Amino acid sequence: MDRIIPRPRPNYFVESGIAHKEELIPEIGMFGVLVASGNTIILNRCGDHAIKGKPKDCDEASVSSLKACLSSPILN
Repeated sequence: MDRIIPRPRPNYFVESGIAHKEELIPEIGMFGVLVASGNTIILNRCGDHAIKGKPKDCDEASVSSLKACLSSPILN
């Protein structure tokens, strides 16, 4: 698997009701679902996804650590 290096994008995040403009890096996480009984696979598929933004100078960030924010795609 190759790492994708995204470009930082100007974006806003809201913290305690105040909007901050920063250069954020978007990330998408895919969650899989696997249900099996012994060697028999009953269900194996993509369950859902999450999109988050994190500051460009932060390598590891999570929403729970308050160093990233959940996001949504903009479809043009």
